[in-house]
Amino acid sequence: MLKITDLSKTYLNGETALSKFNLEINSKITSLLGYNGSGKTTLMKIISGVLTPTTGKVEIFGHSPYSFRQFMGYMPEENFLPPFLTGGEFLMFCCRLYGMPKSQAKEKIKTSLGILKSLPLKNKLVKNMSSGNKRKLLLIQAFIHQPKLVILDEPSVYLDAKSKEFMRYSIECLPKSSMVLISSHILSEIEEIADTLIILRQGKLIKVLNRQDIAQKGQAWVDDIRKIMG
Repeated sequence: MLKITDLSKTYLNGETALSKFNLEINSKITSLLGYNGSGKTTLMKIISGVLTPTTGKVEIFGHSPYSFRQFMGYMPEENFLPPFLTGGEFLMFCCRLYGMPKSQAKEKIKTSLGILKSLPLKNKLVKNMSSGNKRKLLLIQAFIHQPKLVILDEPSVYLDAKSKEFMRYSIECLPKSSMVLISSHILSEIEEIADTLIILRQGKLIKVLNRQDIAQKGQAWVDDIRKIMG
């Protein structure tokens, strides 16, 4: 379970990105939906341990984000990758950080790149890759160690159809006890896969919907959500 209690984040410039945010998540796949500036990325960075909240706390299966990092997979919105490593070196580095044996890591890297039909990325320098190929590497590293929590911040940006299919396949292959948190500002990208939909606006929790709510309202829910998002 992911538990967020009285979470707030105010940056040094005075901007408040999150305000008194409270939430409990038990779903397999939870989607954060909101326009740019709604607080999605800030929330995900705090959950992943990249940012420290101004007030409040986050508990992941009873642990703090910092103590849970080894069991977490995180795909940030930004393509921050070491430019002078090859794709294979970067993925191997990630696997070793997670404590994966080298032989197992080699096999997983080969399999993942093969599924994406991107084996040449193994020997290509990151600095020479397109944005789409960098996103592929970030997607692979988020899932490669079968984490208990996967955080995907705007994952579909620059991804082709094959990569999006790989993402859905990777989610399906996770253990039943694992959780996935995925953000987007595009409703159509997440409505088919989410068990729970969290709507944010200007740093505040606006609405929580589950799959049953969505199914009961049919197509009418799309207009309702757009009104809620403002």
